[in-house]
Amino acid sequence: MTIKNARDEAIKKLTNSPTAPLDADLLLSHTIKCSKSFLLAHRNDDLTDAQYGAFMSAIEKRKTGLAVAYITGHKEFYKLDFIVTQDVLVPKPDTETLVEKAVESIKELVRNKTTTTGKAVRTAEASKKNAETTKQNEGGQTDDTLRIADICTGSGCVGIAAARELNECGIFCELTLTDISPRALEIAKQNAERLLTKAQFERTAFVSSDLLAAISPFSLFDAILANPPYVPSDEVTKLLKDGRGDPALALDGDADGALGVRQSSDGLAITRRLVVQAYEHLAQGGMLFLESGEYNAKGAAHLMKKAGFVRVETHCDLSGRPRVTTGRRSGIVYFPQCSHVSSCLL
Repeated sequence: MTIKNARDEAIKKLTNSPTAPLDADLLLSHTIKCSKSFLLAHRNDDLTDAQYGAFMSAIEKRKTGLAVAYITGHKEFYKLDFIVTQDVLVPKPDTETLVEKAVESIKELVRNKTTTTGKAVRTAEASKKNAETTKQNEGGQTDDTLRIADICTGSGCVGIAAARELNECGIFCELTLTDISPRALEIAKQNAERLLTKAQFERTAFVSSDLLAAISPFSLFDAILANPPYVPSDEVTKLLKDGRGDPALALDGDADGALGVRQSSDGLAITRRLVVQAYEHLAQGGMLFLESGEYNAKGAAHLMKKAGFVRVETHCDLSGRPRVTTGRRSGIVYFPQCSHVSSCLL
């Protein structure tokens, strides 16, 4: 059986997939551990019996609706290769908007302001040189390092991608990843160890928590990123009928995370708790970056304003659909470029 013949057979089997050719290419590349360009250049090469059997097994799984990423165990997000299992959501391209908005705003924050201590934000180079000698306060945080949290982290894709991008721009941050699922948190830890620098990984905390409940009230962040469950329960049932394999826990915005009991019917039960907790855990001038999706962009914006956030805005993804809602905790932010310490009320 040649590569071409096996691919053609697979496409014929995937009658219910709107992306059958792409699915076949991805699964075949994964099976024989090669690039898609290799498949094209060597389409007349023969597969071994073992390779053909493994490929057809993967195709049978895909026929049930199971996401390709769950079959291969990997998914590209923000040009990074993330490990995924059915304990976490498959990272979606639309969620890259969340990372982009966060990185853009944090870079602006660093350009114009200092962290809440009034000291300059440490660059990545300086952080690496002084990682072992920098004196830390009681919370384990340095006075001059940006502090970022990724809530409902899942695979860790949002926080890790943001930290990587900031580090490449010369901005070092202390990262905290939280999830209510211990198994999801373990996947996030594996991805962090693979994708972050050693210095970044050593300064990353992994916290098993229902949102921010397990975070000390004295721990304040400069930015909180979150892609929480926000899909109404009834819609979750419809979405999972295709057999895609996503964990309902990571989708259902109506279920209370701690009790697993439906608390609403609008998909905002978790967001209602999250925005209040996020406000309490943000430093003055800190920002919340929340994926709310097309389901609940208006509702999320209303809840953020009600919680006390200012400059609340909704941003669309590349498809033009509402995707990310952002807001800032009001307070005093210090500007280091002035000859004397001045302040601005946000």
